[in-house]
Amino acid sequence: PPYFIQIVSKYKILNDLISMTSITLIVYYLFKEGIKINLPIIILGIEYIFLLLSTIMNKGLFNLAFSNAIFTILLCLMLSNLIENSKRLSTFLHMVRDVTVVIFIMNCFLAIVMPRGIPSITTGDIPNFLYGNMNSTIKYIFPGLGCSLIIDYLERKKISIHTVIFFVGMFYFNINVYFMATAAIAMLFIIMWLLFRKLINRNPKLVFIILLCVIFLIQVTVVMQFGNQFLGNFIADIFGKSITFSGRSFLWTNCIFSIVKKPLLGHGLVPESLLHALVGNSAGAHNYYLDIVFQRGIVGLSIFIFFILYILKKMEWKTPLRMDTYILLGICSAYLIMFLSEPFYNTEKFHIPIFYILGVLLNRKSNLNKEKHNVTQKVS
Repeated sequence: PPYFIQIVSKYKILNDLISMTSITLIVYYLFKEGIKINLPIIILGIEYIFLLLSTIMNKGLFNLAFSNAIFTILLCLMLSNLIENSKRLSTFLHMVRDVTVVIFIMNCFLAIVMPRGIPSITTGDIPNFLYGNMNSTIKYIFPGLGCSLIIDYLERKKISIHTVIFFVGMFYFNINVYFMATAAIAMLFIIMWLLFRKLINRNPKLVFIILLCVIFLIQVTVVMQFGNQFLGNFIADIFGKSITFSGRSFLWTNCIFSIVKKPLLGHGLVPESLLHALVGNSAGAHNYYLDIVFQRGIVGLSIFIFFILYILKKMEWKTPLRMDTYILLGICSAYLIMFLSEPFYNTEKFHIPIFYILGVLLNRKSNLNKEKHNVTQKVS
């Protein structure tokens, strides 16, 4: 958790040691087991190449951009190997779930004993805990929640105590500590995704298309303000927010003005001080789609959209997904919704591997179906 590191800043060397050890072990694992190159990893690689290129051109934070890119790519490559070995995959899923739930329980305990936030890291009205606020918390626990849901499926459990902790803890934060719409929407979406699985899984491709259309509509008419304000007012009223969405609309406008200055390749990864000067917030525009264009330009956004369309293409009409793939699609769908109102670059290493492995699994299923179809034709 980012604020945990801040609280124990004198042990920063320990955090750096853990990070370097993690990267070293992943590299060793890949060297031992081999690297699997596929189209999804190539797409992600190109995406990060353009980020690094833009960062170099604008004299930005190249070292940070490079380290983030390498770590994310390594995680994706490791996942490609893990899904080939059920025992190792099970160990990995349990590890991610258990480590996440332990830290999340610590976070919940602090929220109970200090509901106004940890004094040393809370400066305004919004309480901060180990992960920061609730919208920040969900970025860190979503991978653990996803692993927990998949483990429940693999172990034939309706719902485990670990999964209950994630849901109850997040709703406790939003009800008793401080309500934040993004986190609440994401958790409610996952619940609905699970409750209506039989209905959605009849034609998951159609549901995904509808979701993408709704997100595009909101992005154009509300975030980019190319349409009237009716939809914006309607959404704001539902969640008790002002028409500025807690000041986000100003950040979106500033970000669009900055994008116009460098539309093709963007500004790259810039220092927080420059980002604050250009956009109005050191974390970015609070809209991941705008942040991508700001960093990597129209080229970077086009590559990201291509990857989403790749996932869509690999899904088949009226063909149910296996439960683990269905869960991953739900998690990714929730992310696509959250991207509308939160910055996500600093936590890309958490969500990019989830999108990646979803693409890999859908591609594998598509290839198997093609092989079965070809065998059937030959037999006929």
